[in-house]
Amino acid sequence: MPTTSLDHDTKTLPSRPATPQEQAIIDEVLSLYQAKPTDASYAHYAPTAVFHDPVPHSFPLSNHPPSLLPSREAIPRIHPTPPHPADSLPPHQVSIATGLDSIKAQFNGMPKLFASSTTEACRVLDDPSQPHAIRLDLTQRYVFKTGPAKTLNSLVTLRLANGMIEHHEEEWDHKENKTAEDGFMGRLSEWRKKADAKLVEKMVPADPNKV
Repeated sequence: MPTTSLDHDTKTLPSRPATPQEQAIIDEVLSLYQAKPTDASYAHYAPTAVFHDPVPHSFPLSNHPPSLLPSREAIPRIHPTPPHPADSLPPHQVSIATGLDSIKAQFNGMPKLFASSTTEACRVLDDPSQPHAIRLDLTQRYVFKTGPAKTLNSLVTLRLANGMIEHHEEEWDHKENKTAEDGFMGRLSEWRKKADAKLVEKMVPADPNKV
């Protein structure tokens, strides 16, 4: 499993123009971050694609009483327990969705949680160390339907094989994924403590038109 070990300051990388093929992929992925998922948003995800998110689990779903599980009306992107042994993944990469249906469930739930999600800036990074990836410096403004708003800058890495996304990773503030501590990220973390992606897949349709 490839990882995004940040051995240089990605924020200082220069920009480059996207190819037409890359721009199509970028537009699709941005529609997910903008909480506007459609079938076309997933057109370039491989069936076995993997998605790594910055907010990890704290403990397994089996430890939660049913009263703490979220309702279908308020499901953000929630991620399953890693399907691999814990020592096979770097310690910061503990929040993971594997397979296209699981990834769809994560993003299709976002409109239930956010009143809006606006892309304030997005540039394609020229990173020679990642020749088979699209790397984005993304600034996104999230507004909860109830609660705070937050502007986040993140490094989004889309690793491709045969023109399809096989690995999608997001790293807030271009830093290795770790548990966040402020109110916004803490709120997201709480959701991810209450259910795993297998539950979300049952509660949030893989078809974005049915959300």
